[in-house]
Amino acid sequence: MLAEASTEIDALLAESLLSQPLADAERQAWRARIDDWADATMRLSISDTALETWWEYAPLVAAMQGNITEQGAWEGERPDCADELACVRLRILERQGRLSEYLNLAQAEGELVLYLLKLIEMEEIELAVSEAIAYLGAPSEVLAVAQALAAKNYRREALAVAASGLDLTYPYEMAALARWITPLASKEGDHALALRAATVAFRQGDHLLADYKSAERVAGAAWPAVKQELLDSLKQARSFHAVDIYLYEQMLVEAMAEVSPKWL
Repeated sequence: MLAEASTEIDALLAESLLSQPLADAERQAWRARIDDWADATMRLSISDTALETWWEYAPLVAAMQGNITEQGAWEGERPDCADELACVRLRILERQGRLSEYLNLAQAEGELVLYLLKLIEMEEIELAVSEAIAYLGAPSEVLAVAQALAAKNYRREALAVAASGLDLTYPYEMAALARWITPLASKEGDHALALRAATVAFRQGDHLLADYKSAERVAGAAWPAVKQELLDSLKQARSFHAVDIYLYEQMLVEAMAEVSPKWL
């Protein structure tokens, strides 16, 4: 908790400093103060790096101008605080209305979700969708972008982005993405996607009864085949939630087997 608070204070200080037109002498004075304040619990590395690089740091200037390389906004090894400092700079650029520089720096520093959310806010929908499908690598990122699109009533585009996330191999938060897709896809008439998402939610979400029922609702006439697939998955998974589903299906022998001493 103390480390998290220290990082938050450091980021706030860095943002306050970078928002001011400080001369070189003033920046050096602040660096001296930060050195005096630093101890074992508060390093203030974000603020110190901000003061050292300021806004004139050549790789930063190049990145904000759109000259993006694998090094991002840095020369040599990125500092440990690079991500936090990038977010500080992006907040300032956004506040100042420097959107082109914002987009360039977000790309350069790998803040892809922030980049895509800004594109959506700017109504650059086609670019946002294509970039999201091409580059997002985590279900949580896909969900954030899809939700932003849906919030602006680009529901079909949101589903296109969200559906691409179901193909990712990164499993964490996949169930949350799939659960979000299911009702929207069903409402939009994409029943195949709704069913696919519902089955993914069941398999990736610890085989919960709620996800099983969701798949049943959207499966329609395909439910007998889908049901067997889900039950096969349930059997292989050895989920602690299996008994709920067996009782729901009145599969009493299977339910009794789940509560036998083998679980103890």
